[in-house]
Amino acid sequence: MLHVVTAIDAEGPIVDPAKPDILDSWERVDGLLGRLFSPALREAAPDSLGHGPVLSWFVLSLWGVRHNPYQRPANSLEVFDRYAGRWGRAMAAWGDGLYWHYHQPSPCGAANRWCADWTHADCYDEVLARLLVDRGFFPSCFRAGGRIEDNDLSHWLEEIIPFDYSCCSGAVDWDRVESCGEPLRAFCDWSRAPSDWSWYHPDRDDYQRPGAMRRTVLRCPDLASPVHTLTDRDIEAAFARAASGAPTVLATFEHDRRDVTADRLADAFARIASAGRRHPAVPWRYATAQAGAAAVTVGQALPAPTLDIAPGPGGRARVTAAGALFNRPFVALGDASGNLRRRAGLACVGRGKWLTDPLPEGTAVVAAAAAGPTGEVGTARFVVIKA
Repeated sequence: MLHVVTAIDAEGPIVDPAKPDILDSWERVDGLLGRLFSPALREAAPDSLGHGPVLSWFVLSLWGVRHNPYQRPANSLEVFDRYAGRWGRAMAAWGDGLYWHYHQPSPCGAANRWCADWTHADCYDEVLARLLVDRGFFPSCFRAGGRIEDNDLSHWLEEIIPFDYSCCSGAVDWDRVESCGEPLRAFCDWSRAPSDWSWYHPDRDDYQRPGAMRRTVLRCPDLASPVHTLTDRDIEAAFARAASGAPTVLATFEHDRRDVTADRLADAFARIASAGRRHPAVPWRYATAQAGAAAVTVGQALPAPTLDIAPGPGGRARVTAAGALFNRPFVALGDASGNLRRRAGLACVGRGKWLTDPLPEGTAVVAAAAAGPTGEVGTARFVVIKA
């Protein structure tokens, strides 16, 4: 079976007078989204099961921004709220998925600068804590901003998020000089990763090599950009791999920043459907990022783990889990004012049992989330605990 995953890096408007084709307001972005949720796109190129395309929305969180020359949405919840609030029903109606896209802030604080150092700031923990405490959301799938990953990020993901669609291996000029004046490989490098549509569990010492870690890396190159273009040869290679009996995910990504995105997706779906007709013996389907990854790694859906939170000894919170886990829970703390959102330290005290560090003074809310092996996410009920 071939599973076709289409990721959208949902980042919202960008104001760049030098590039008038970039959507510079939420009204213009909503105009594009109206096309992406339309029957004209969703029903034009059905898969071998007769179903139309589904999209996987990787919603951006920006945080730690001090300079914002292109007026990007810099509140960590703004893009999520816009997509989940305005378009959530449409996502559910078409069977789409909602996941997480994160840009590590640059040390200079500029919203338009890339950063390849995962350790200089831990804004990612605060962002996830805000999403969990304030919105009850936790992702099963991740895409790194700028496709930028290293071993530090790989190990961070290994604890909490099972499926990583950041890999951009393939026909890429890694020495291409980017707008910042540096070669692409200086901050984004997938040159050693498999490019034959095989997925892999990464090596602990090299995120680009297959190894023994639990999480799964899936290739998801650009659909059409100066870095990579999905060719008919790429599509044929995915069908050929599936024809050999290897469960395969054909994934690609676009952005929500240009009107041409709708035309590019329509063209890609038509080319994939055409390849499907050339390979009638290969069953293929459109899938969300989670469903596609779960199908090739485990093969069957597993129920979400069940979590519970209760007061623990020494001013701590006790977290328990039942059912299969990908790895360990993510536990977040919040105060009543909304100012404090942070990740809690967690110590395992038995099978499916953890204790947090002593809760800081003023903690009002403790929330926990954990993914199962197939990405189904369980969340604990919110428990008010007086520190």
